[in-house]
Amino acid sequence: MTDVDIASNSHWQEILDTLQLSKSVAKIDAHDIEGKEMVSLKMWEAFYYTYARWKGFSPRIDDTKSRKSDGEIYIRRWVCNKEGFQKEEFLNMPDRMKRPKEITRCGCQAALRILRLQKTYLWRCQEFVPFHNHDLVIPSQMQFTRANREVPKAQNIALNRSGAIPIPPK
Repeated sequence: MTDVDIASNSHWQEILDTLQLSKSVAKIDAHDIEGKEMVSLKMWEAFYYTYARWKGFSPRIDDTKSRKSDGEIYIRRWVCNKEGFQKEEFLNMPDRMKRPKEITRCGCQAALRILRLQKTYLWRCQEFVPFHNHDLVIPSQMQFTRANREVPKAQNIALNRSGAIPIPPK
């Protein structure tokens, strides 16, 4: 049915049932997701992060819109971490003090946009783009991506004290 280990996300089966999906993660397409509704923003987030982990990329939040009156979120968009490009002004700084960051973005279009419906308060998928313009990480290497890296706090403290290169938190 699906190729996701349920232990990686305890809500995965509930999410699949809500979205009425019975295919593997590798075969999920835009028409399978667009227009579908779930009861919470957290369920959509769990879906996309689990989908990304098993597909082979790291997601990040790109856009959030909220009402000014109470700060409640009504639109959220996640993208592949390789979406967009570095700004040109930061690539060629003449008075740079630090070495430039490695170029990691390549204009990938993969994204998920959801919006909260005013009448029902359900969250509906408005946009789902599953296609990437770069190589995806193989499943055995996904644990090393920033979004999936989990270093126990005690181990991180020990590494920092030892003089090793510190590992930044997620």
